[in-house]
Amino acid sequence: TIAIDVGWRKMTNGDMRVATWVDDAGAVGALRVPARLLERWAKVHDLRSIRDRAFNEARGVLREWLASGVAVPPWLADATRTLHAWRSPSRLASLVIRWRAERFAGDDGIFGRLETWRRQDRHLLSWESHQRENVLRARREIYRVFAATHVARYRRVVVERLDLRDFAELPDVAAGDAPDSYPTANSRGRRFLAAQSELLGAMAAFSQKVGAEWIETVAAWTTQHCHACGSREPFDAAVEAMHVCSVCRVEWDQDVNAARNLLRAVQRCEHPADRSRGEVADEREESP
Repeated sequence: TIAIDVGWRKMTNGDMRVATWVDDAGAVGALRVPARLLERWAKVHDLRSIRDRAFNEARGVLREWLASGVAVPPWLADATRTLHAWRSPSRLASLVIRWRAERFAGDDGIFGRLETWRRQDRHLLSWESHQRENVLRARREIYRVFAATHVARYRRVVVERLDLRDFAELPDVAAGDAPDSYPTANSRGRRFLAAQSELLGAMAAFSQKVGAEWIETVAAWTTQHCHACGSREPFDAAVEAMHVCSVCRVEWDQDVNAARNLLRAVQRCEHPADRSRGEVADEREESP
């Protein structure tokens, strides 16, 4: 049996840990997304930020030009009526393309600036899209290899039943880091890159492929119950990565601790109502 605690945490060496596992033979390990992939993902966001700034600037230039009282054809006045609320570069690019086919006297300066912006944005969009796809492809391969080399080796695979919408950023392992030390945009970006749903999907698919039992168990407080003595530890799991049990004085990593509790819950049948997806499917097929 292998028990896998899924969660994402930025490590001190720059890697991102997305899962921690233990098995009934005593082995312990973790799945990490390497720092170099995080750096490539940050480049995706950098490119998007550059595009957003350039778009806002181009939109502002056009608004100022229109507000100057210059005579424009009715189609342009109508098309830009809600220009102040535009949020998509593609909308402005579409306007410029139409404008290219419907030029009019006095538009040389403004059209030239917008056309230059459109060409640059097209180039940056292609770069951003290519970079994103490469990063996501690399992540999928990391998850596939993990499922093939770990999940496929066991007869039972245990994970905690989760609502992935509730996943939030966990702080760095380094002491003193607080949750608010991360900009919101970076947190969302790392959560998206971690993609717990894709990881769980890859593991579940491999479990089915090799005939392993896939168990999703409801194991409350797996992070805060000490696996060594069972005491419930009142500590801030969102801030502390390492914790020393106040009762037995055993020090543990909270993610390893959670995985051990998942394993213990199944081994001791603490949640007999939990069933694998295969068992539930079999019951449905047998029901009238």
